[in-house]
Amino acid sequence: MTLPHRFSSRGAGLVQAGYVLLSVFMLVWLVGMPFFAAIGEDKMRAAEAAIRASNRRTKVAEKAVMAMRADKVFVPFTIVTKHFKHFSVRATHHLGAGIWTLCGLAQFGLPRETQAARTRHRVVGWLYMLSVVLLTVGFVLILAKDLHADNDFRAAFPEVAPRTFVTHGGTLVALCALQAWFIYTAVSAWTAARGKHFSEHRAWMARHAASGLWVSGMRFLGPPSQLIVNAVLARPIHGDVKLATFGADACISIALCILGAEVYLRTPRLTATLVSSKQQD
Repeated sequence: MTLPHRFSSRGAGLVQAGYVLLSVFMLVWLVGMPFFAAIGEDKMRAAEAAIRASNRRTKVAEKAVMAMRADKVFVPFTIVTKHFKHFSVRATHHLGAGIWTLCGLAQFGLPRETQAARTRHRVVGWLYMLSVVLLTVGFVLILAKDLHADNDFRAAFPEVAPRTFVTHGGTLVALCALQAWFIYTAVSAWTAARGKHFSEHRAWMARHAASGLWVSGMRFLGPPSQLIVNAVLARPIHGDVKLATFGADACISIALCILGAEVYLRTPRLTATLVSSKQQD
């Protein structure tokens, strides 16, 4: 099924722009955010120490510290800085994310008309699959080390409710399902390319890109969503609401990325290209 031409042409343009935006944002996040987060964490600790030093009454001081965190902190800095202590995660998940993003931009953005360009495409494809392996190993390490964001919110905001079997179990199932889809789409794209089914390869690559870039989308949505919730509630929001908003950002980003990929695959121009490629397979 293809979409109406006027709608789908605009939709395809938005999806392509969104892909580039989220990819660039992912790279900026990987390279720059750890340093900015470390600086922000140091400043916050200094401000908290000053509050505690200026007030001898412990309960009053801690209440002031919690109020400052509620007002100044969108998400805990440790969501980023905690990985400094885990070289294995940085050497797999972070390195893999950088390679995956750069290879994705190269595969989608560079031409493939000449033999040299097609050779480059195959070489980058091997690197792309290596990055998928690294990301998957990093994902397993994150699970094994329990480096989940809810721990950071509970450490920063004591009012956040403890984990329950249902909520944490549901989160783990959802994350594992997303990772399984990430692997499945990559393997499907690779298998189609090996079999010279290039139309299927392109379709699966679009779905695979969406299966990974939702993480960048969630981070991109974070600050504005927290500001919106702050404005709606007309007060600094507490940790439990911040954590819920963080989770909502993930759900929204997943939905938008998956829907964006399917909109892109149903545009008349791309559909015609895929059909032509399939006839040549």
